[in-house]
Amino acid sequence: MNLVGRTKMTDFAISLWESNNVGEVPAELTKRQAEVQAKFEEVDTAATALLDIIDDGTGHPTEACAEMVKTDTFTFEHLSESHGVTQAALDAFLATAKMQFEMGEYDVASTYLFYYRKLIPEDSEQSLAALWGKFAAEVLAGHWEEANLDRTALRQMLTKERVRDPKMLLQHRSWLLHWSLFVFFNDKQGHENLIELFLQQDNLNTIQTNCPWLLRYLATVLIASKRHQSETRTLLRVIRQERYNYTDPILTFLEKLLIKYDFDAARAMLPQCEAVIRSDYFLSGFGKEGEFIDSFLERARLFVFETYCRIHQKIDIAMLAEKLSMSTADAETWVVHLIREAKFSARIDTAAAQVIMGGEHPSVHHQIMYRTKDLTMRTKMLADGIETAVQGGVPRGRGRGRGRGRGRGRGRGGGRGGSA
Repeated sequence: MNLVGRTKMTDFAISLWESNNVGEVPAELTKRQAEVQAKFEEVDTAATALLDIIDDGTGHPTEACAEMVKTDTFTFEHLSESHGVTQAALDAFLATAKMQFEMGEYDVASTYLFYYRKLIPEDSEQSLAALWGKFAAEVLAGHWEEANLDRTALRQMLTKERVRDPKMLLQHRSWLLHWSLFVFFNDKQGHENLIELFLQQDNLNTIQTNCPWLLRYLATVLIASKRHQSETRTLLRVIRQERYNYTDPILTFLEKLLIKYDFDAARAMLPQCEAVIRSDYFLSGFGKEGEFIDSFLERARLFVFETYCRIHQKIDIAMLAEKLSMSTADAETWVVHLIREAKFSARIDTAAAQVIMGGEHPSVHHQIMYRTKDLTMRTKMLADGIETAVQGGVPRGRGRGRGRGRGRGRGRGGGRGGSA
């Protein structure tokens, strides 16, 4: 109540109070509700000229609005000449969208901000601010596909040409990396998109400069992923550079394993890594319950085994079982499976209870393929940077409105009030 009471989601605050108390609603809540409703009606009335064109009262665009959007005539100049829409009405329309957002009507706010961006210059500061608002509304509403489109548009807009102040540009990129976590850990392609975004050079520089704690998420998804060897090398370089600035059990695990080759220390870090994942807001809630943690631990053990195999010729299965906290039989089965999956040149000597590693080096073909994949990733990162600098972003949005309309709603929040 202390939290919600300071917001403009007054209907949600009252329903929350009524569900936990008996008697009349406190006078301060009803007073706050009346104040919010009066303010909403004030900005809503000032924006009537524009709202009557955009909203048919049910949350959908009018036929005239849909036709103008279809024919690319939905511009401020056209509305000013044909419908008498003034700058004051446009400003009030933005204030209405902001009020809808603050009252928890995220669908309506997102729709309004979509149309607002069509009526202002694409490269203006107001357009960037409105896109941030739309992105936030989509995240709070749980519309992850739309949020991902807005995230991409924001990424394209955050260039030196759009945001000339270097400090502000750094801050915008930091915000984007943090907000994107909501999308990445609720989207099917979240792992791939996170790796791609975080490893882009300007974003990697932002992480190292302003928010090194985000390395936890990059490290975790790289470990849980079944590929991305070249990206892991990039991460190791950053870990070495940032070890005196920030570290946590997951980064320490990679450092112990792949930099210092201290297998006992790396294995000892796994329980701490699991504890971190279970306590982290994003990592603990990814996918089905426990699925991400199981995937991470399995891949972490594989990391240990692969690295150990690359620097040893013979491996005692009993010793390996002890290090992995498994029985000898389970360890042997696990090793056989890993050899088959990882396609190691190795065999099991059952009599001696050893894994005998082959001395073969990667073929020229595999070396070329590996280096080509690395080059492809670097080329894509470079191409993305060039495209962003030259072309900028092209906003994308819905073809029709969404939400419950303006309808004089008072901020019930659609059951998502707590999200604000």
